Amino acid sequence: MKSRFLLFIIIVVFLTGCGKTGSADSKLFPPDEQGFVVMNGKEYKMEKGNYYWEVKKGLTTEVTQTDAASPNQIAESFEAISAPPDTEMSFNLVGEPTLTAYLWNEQERVKEMEVQEGTFRTPAEKGRYIYEVLAKWKNGEVSYTYVIEVE
Repeated sequence: MKSRFLLFIIIVVFLTGCGKTGSADSKLFPPDEQGFVVMNGKEYKMEKGNYYWEVKKGLTTEVTQTDAASPNQIAESFEAISAPPDTEMSFNLVGEPTLTAYLWNEQERVKEMEVQEGTFRTPAEKGRYIYEVLAKWKNGEVSYTYVIEVE
């Protein structure tokens, strides 16, 4: 009788340890994290692109990886966000991912942008700018795209 009770307790503890916690690092996949760029106190949704995510479940690991259109292709149907020159941009994402930002042209990645404390600035020159933000959490990474029209 005691062995059955002990077995029951062990099973309950094991199942409790495998539950969901709700943070970005342990969330079940595929990740549905929305990403936002913030300028002048207003949030603008970024378009999610490629992602890679893995979740450990007991002794196994589940992995998912997607292949989406490149940021320059996503930008073709993205409505540009109007912004004044030299405006600070920050990002609103679940958790505290490591961020890397890239400037794109119509064909490829042009350069990595310097992100300091989760922010950087719009260009001083007028024009249309395509940005990719790569957010990396403990369990994976997600690429986001947005377009700025500096006026």
